[in-house]
Formats: sequence, C-alpha cells, structure tokens
Amino acid sequence: MMITCSLVLIIAFILDITIGDPVYILHPVRLIGNFIALAEKKLFKMKMNSFQGGLILVISVILVSTLSFTILFYILCLFSKLAATVFSIFTLYSCIALGDLLKHSNGIYKSLEISTEKAQDKVQMIIGRNAKLLNKEEIIKATVESIAESFVDGILSPIFWYTAASIFAYYSDLNTLVAGTIAVIIQRSVNTIDSMIGYTSEKYILFGKCGAKLDDIINFIPARLSIPIIAITAVVLKLNYRNCLKIAFRDRLNHKSPNSAHPESAVAGALGIKLGGPTIYSYGTVNKPYIGDELNKIRTYHIKKVEKLIIVSSLITILLCVVCILSSSHKYFS
Repeated sequence: MMITCSLVLIIAFILDITIGDPVYILHPVRLIGNFIALAEKKLFKMKMNSFQGGLILVISVILVSTLSFTILFYILCLFSKLAATVFSIFTLYSCIALGDLLKHSNGIYKSLEISTEKAQDKVQMIIGRNAKLLNKEEIIKATVESIAESFVDGILSPIFWYTAASIFAYYSDLNTLVAGTIAVIIQRSVNTIDSMIGYTSEKYILFGKCGAKLDDIINFIPARLSIPIIAITAVVLKLNYRNCLKIAFRDRLNHKSPNSAHPESAVAGALGIKLGGPTIYSYGTVNKPYIGDELNKIRTYHIKKVEKLIIVSSLITILLCVVCILSSSHKYFS
C-alpha cells in the first residue's frame, strides 16, 4: 500500500507540473471555495459574524469536504480499486499548486517585457493589494515574495501532510491512501478559508480569526522545513547557500505571519536580494521589516530564478517524501 501512496504522489506531481491546474466548475478547490462563500453568506445572515461563526464555518468546510471525498472514494472502491486510486490521484493533483503558480509568474514575467500596466493586471491575480499602485520593481518583488510564500502553502505543506498522514495511517492499520488524501484536503480547505476570509479587515477580524490561526498551525512545520530544502536547492543550483542560511535564520521572523518569512528569507538569501520593506496599499504605505540584503539589485530575471529555485525545491520535496513513505514500511528495512 505504501508503494501505491508513493506512486499516487509522484503521478499527481507530474500531472501538476506538466498539465497545470485544471480549470473547470467541479475543481475540488473551487467547490470548497463556493461552499465557503455560501456558508459565510448564511452565517452573516444569521448574525453569526463572530469568532464562533468562523469556527462553525471551519468545522463545516472540513467535515463536508473530507466526508465527500471519503464517500466517493469508497463508492468507487465497490466498482474498482483502480478507479478509487485514480480519484485520489486527481484530488491530490488538484490540490498541488506548482503548475498554476508557474503559469501566473510566467505571465507576469512576459507582461513586464511589454508594459508595467499589463504586468499590474497579471500580478493582481496573486496578491491581495491594489496592483495599480505598484511600479516595475515592486511588481517583481511582490511576485518573488508570492512565489516563495506559495511554495509552502501550495506545494510543500500538502505534500508534507500527505506523507505524514500516510505514515501515521500505516502504523495505525488505516487506509493510507485515504488518510493521506484527506490530510491534503484539510490543508487546502483551511488554506482556502484563510485566503478568502482570513484577512485582518474589520469585516473578518473576528469571523476569519479561527481560519487564519488554523492555517498558521497547519503550515508551521512545513514553513520551517522550507529553509533546509531551499538551502539544499541553492547548493544544487550553485546559488549562495551560505547566505541563504544566514538570511533565513536572521530574518525568518520578519513578517506579521509566523510562517511567511521563512521561505521568503531563504529565497532572498539564495538570490542575494532584499524583499519586504515599505509596502503600498490603497489606504497608505505600511513599513514592513526588510528581508535579506541587497547584494544584487532586484531585476525581472529574478522571477525566472525564483521559479527555478522553487521547481527544484519541489522535486527535492517529492524525493524526500517518497523516501520517507517507502522507508516507513518494515519490509524495506529487511
């Protein structure tokens, strides 16, 4: 069964990086997003826009999404175990976001060669602030920061939890494939909740707190694992791995989020660039802490460099997780 879990992970990753995220109405993450929007609307209508209301939303989303997958998986098992396995591959593939991330960042890179205005439209798809206020350098910085942060949220975290849940299930005599896939669904559900209502705006300050805090907890370990993985990648790509580790350990907490600065600082160190600093929002400029040292002036080509850094980091993540999954089976020690 652990061989199957490994193959499912490998196939899902290959599908994501080669085909990219499928765009259609029944996409699992889109369905989760639609349910979140519906639940939010109902709870606000019931005047439950408090922390308790947000907690109810989080529990409801997790229960509905995990139960839906589990029921469909076992229904498919009645007809064909292969069909159930393919369903797991499809679900996991839909929850890994490397292909989609590269699509967006490549679009920004190409747009920057045409005009800043076109790049503003493209970068607006991956950031929450008004991109029309950003100049060329700020667009590049925002793109690099978003790619680095998304490495944890959309790639490392789902793969890590799939691996951890599969291994736990193996030693608990549970269905390893179901456990691993459910763990990914929970991670993506919470991440989607955080992206939709986990803002520090007045509307969601209480309602979105539960989702935001849970997202921080789920990504806590993966964020810290991102530093050694990116450092190993820096060695492979002959980047500045010493500076990567230096900046990561120095600046890993230079963010209001307990997790975001970990991958951002490692990337900044490996590329020798400075991220963070004064950030323009529609309501004014926020003086965020700097991340990294300006050994190199940030340029458009740094988008391609960070893409390569994250692709190789993702490959290393897959390799390490597959080794962990296979090694967890006793027969591989004999």
